[in-house]
Amino acid sequence: PLSGGIGAKQTAAKQEWFNRAVGETFDAANDKLTPQVLDTAKKKMGAEFDRIWGSNALNVDNTMLQSMSQARKNASMLPKAERTRVMSVIDDLENQVIPGPNGQMVIPGDVANRYQSKIREIADSATGFLKNDMTALRKDIISAFNRSVSPEDAAALALNQSKYKAFKTVE
Repeated sequence: PLSGGIGAKQTAAKQEWFNRAVGETFDAANDKLTPQVLDTAKKKMGAEFDRIWGSNALNVDNTMLQSMSQARKNASMLPKAERTRVMSVIDDLENQVIPGPNGQMVIPGDVANRYQSKIREIADSATGFLKNDMTALRKDIISAFNRSVSPEDAAALALNQSKYKAFKTVE
């Protein structure tokens, strides 16, 4: 009985250490990774993503223009309902482009973030070519944003992306 209690305490201590070490990878160092602990960490990462998107604009560069053009071309080959859906998203996205402070064309970061989120929702519920095209467009929006983010926020974005990846692995 005595050795069993010691062994159980050692096992529990190892599990707590493991949970804390894993949780540290996404700012949730805790003895137990409960749903509440994970939810708090996810909200914190989400708030940081929102801060970064809200503090930066997406520069509509040639790569982004080519991406939207390719998405439009791909959409033209889809059945009417899917084609209309994709074209509507692209048209709406293009309507969000405004002149930036230096005359370059930009989409406000918080607006671009809402669009990439909406496109993810469409892609998640779609199949086939529509899913592929929406996924590609979303990745291109995120890539354009990553190219556009200020140097001050670039490190914060990379760190938060790393934390989120670790979080998703645990989730």
